[in-house]
Amino acid sequence: MIKKIASILVFAVLLFSGARAQTDWKVFNDTFKVYSVSYPPDFELRVIDYQNIFIVSPLDGKDDKFQERVKLELSAAPPGYSLDSIANLIQKQMKLSMKGEILLDSKIEDVKLGGLPAKKISGSGVIQGDETLINIAVTVSLVKNAMLRVSSLEAFEYKLKVLGFSGIREHALTPLEKVVESVKFK
Repeated sequence: MIKKIASILVFAVLLFSGARAQTDWKVFNDTFKVYSVSYPPDFELRVIDYQNIFIVSPLDGKDDKFQERVKLELSAAPPGYSLDSIANLIQKQMKLSMKGEILLDSKIEDVKLGGLPAKKISGSGVIQGDETLINIAVTVSLVKNAMLRVSSLEAFEYKLKVLGFSGIREHALTPLEKVVESVKFK
């Protein structure tokens, strides 16, 4: 009985702390008023130009060499290309860009981004040199004659640290994945 009560209390604390953390998130609205995205207060927003932004995780300590990140790229939708053909091109581009690295289990899935149909191209990879195992995902959607490409890159070690093995089995979302899920179209 005590174990059940303790489990319920732990679950309630985790649920409350997760909900509170999400409400503290900052919001970025793009220049063209096409989308908004939310991100944790301890993540850094780097605006590259009016079409490209990065949302970067903090380092977890002096030994952490890899910052997880989400990149959002807004561009004109390529004329004559369907979402399927764009996804296939991105998958080929991912494989080519992994020079010196290993890309595993690349796949394309139908998903939603901001409530609209999208394609998610994902895989795992190993960064040569430091042997960091990473998860790569690119989600792309077409909206208002524009294309929004949302790329995320996170170390598997980060996912384990944030979620633990049970969270991974249960397909819980890391803060980085929640950033991608927070995209809203206007």
